[in-house]
Amino acid sequence: MKLITGIIKDLFGEAIKKMDSEFSDWDKLFIQPASNEKFGDFQTNFAMAGAKIFRKAPRQIAEDIVSNFPENDVVEKLEIAGPGFINIFLSKNFIAKTLVSDE
Repeated sequence: MKLITGIIKDLFGEAIKKMDSEFSDWDKLFIQPASNEKFGDFQTNFAMAGAKIFRKAPRQIAEDIVSNFPENDVVEKLEIAGPGFINIFLSKNFIAKTLVSDE
């Protein structure tokens, strides 16, 4: 089974590829657990790290990612915070399915 962070990275990858099909600096895409539960389950500062690459303000990059984010059953919502952080909230159904064992 793929780690949740890997699944989220794949979804972000789809959104980023819609923004720039030539993008290749995937080391800048880092997904980490949220520092506080009010900020969701995970978060990323990719928009700030990608500002020089995309030559846009980090907040605009974050908005572009959110608007290009693919429909899925994993992420319930994305919130932009501050200068361009993206807070990631997982779907309760996804969490429940991943916790259920096959016994």
